[in-house]
Amino acid sequence: MITWATIATLIGAWLSGHTVIGLVGLRSTRRARGSLERHATATLVGAALATTVIMHAVIATGPLSALAARLIIGLLALPGLWFAFRPAIAPALEPPPDRIPTWGRVLLIPLFAFGLFAIFNAASMPMHIFDTVYHYSYKAKLIFHEGFGTGAWTDVDGKVGRIITHPDYSPGIAVLNALVGWLGGKFDEDAFRALGSIFAIVPAIWLWIALRSRSWAAAFCGSFMWLSLPILYYTKLPDNRTWVGSIWAFLFGTPSAKQNFTEYSFGPADGQMLDGGSDIAVAAFFFGALWHLRRFLPTSRLVADRVDLLCGGLLLGAAQLAKNEGLALTAVIALAFVLSLLAGRLSGRGKLELPSPRPKPAIGLIVTVALAFLCSAGWLAIRGDIPSIDENYPERLTVANLIENSHRWIGDKEEAGVLVGFWNCYSHVLRWNLLWPLFYAVLLWALLKPRELLRDPVLFLLLTVLGGTLLYALILLVTPWHLTLLFGTVIPGRLVVHLAPIAILATMSLLWREEPESALVETSQT
Repeated sequence: MITWATIATLIGAWLSGHTVIGLVGLRSTRRARGSLERHATATLVGAALATTVIMHAVIATGPLSALAARLIIGLLALPGLWFAFRPAIAPALEPPPDRIPTWGRVLLIPLFAFGLFAIFNAASMPMHIFDTVYHYSYKAKLIFHEGFGTGAWTDVDGKVGRIITHPDYSPGIAVLNALVGWLGGKFDEDAFRALGSIFAIVPAIWLWIALRSRSWAAAFCGSFMWLSLPILYYTKLPDNRTWVGSIWAFLFGTPSAKQNFTEYSFGPADGQMLDGGSDIAVAAFFFGALWHLRRFLPTSRLVADRVDLLCGGLLLGAAQLAKNEGLALTAVIALAFVLSLLAGRLSGRGKLELPSPRPKPAIGLIVTVALAFLCSAGWLAIRGDIPSIDENYPERLTVANLIENSHRWIGDKEEAGVLVGFWNCYSHVLRWNLLWPLFYAVLLWALLKPRELLRDPVLFLLLTVLGGTLLYALILLVTPWHLTLLFGTVIPGRLVVHLAPIAILATMSLLWREEPESALVETSQT
């Protein structure tokens, strides 16, 4: 359901993002940014900025009034009115790419169709999945009416009782949900859900921009692979017990499936990514952070500036606030960056002279991570007073626990194993198409030439995906939850989706490799 509050929040976020890009870029821009990149980046950077500012305001003063929230967003968005409508910056370092061929324009039709479908899917249904209703939306109601630190957050065993599934989970998505209510004058969870489509569309645009300097085909394949992922639109088909029955019900409807497959029970299709939850938001924010941070690696031969520093930090902070996994992914991306930097220096390519001055890689990483923690500082400060229910992974991820639970890698008759869960996830083409088989096939192909891979900027992407996957595997190894039960809730698929845009960019980059001499600067002027 798209309401005027939905539109106001989207416009406010978009203009706030232009404020960041415009003000910081007034004197420090070293690279061209075309209209497409500026508008896409501004949308999610503005959402990140609004989340952290509103959250800290609520922590400091309690629940906001509608007037206060509107004033905050108005002040953030007002300068963006000037920057949003400025003409695009002309190409500065290389000529624009060739015009898209006729066949490419034809292929844009299904790409736009999936973009429109993402908007329709996000806005057409009310929230109905357990996590979105009983966790994110309920937490948004608490923020909207009570703020933080009340008994509903801390008095789990008292009069209130256990009312939040995970009270110490990051509140970023709930803050955005509450913001829609303040801008609209009343709390409306379904009006917020319509914003979920931006977390699908913006990564597709980033993929398009990142890959089009290699080939229009690479750009289309990368963007289309992300936007057409079935898991973005549903996680459970009408029948989750047989693929044949699932496909039949999906193509010909549930009544026909019931008639032709009498031994199975059929229910409605189900979905979570665009249902007001946080997994797709983590994927978008984290991919945006990597999009900017990768520019500081010398091996990338890309131009970076202070705008990339600020945008990368805001987006990484938003990933931390969207879900607890964002904190763990911060460690993963930092480690992957350091390893990629060392690999580039060992290969000799990390010492190449770049076409323009740029912040040093170490400064880029430190500032980006520091800004991210600054964005989430308020939440981290009060999080210790909020009880953790059922799980506390930082405490559980010890060597002793990993050894004690090592039998969980394979599993037994009573409980499925971690490796089984990941195998079922990667091979579930009705959720993922062929993304993960293709990613790992291309990875094995790249490993045949290890020296070339060390010099390739795609190494940063590969290390991030593999590091995130290993982290999630270790978390599942020590989780207090029964693994068979978790796998029935689309775990680890809901975790792996955090890494999907990065995996797509890595796959397409390896399939359409650039020569080192020609890979100077990625164009970004559409």
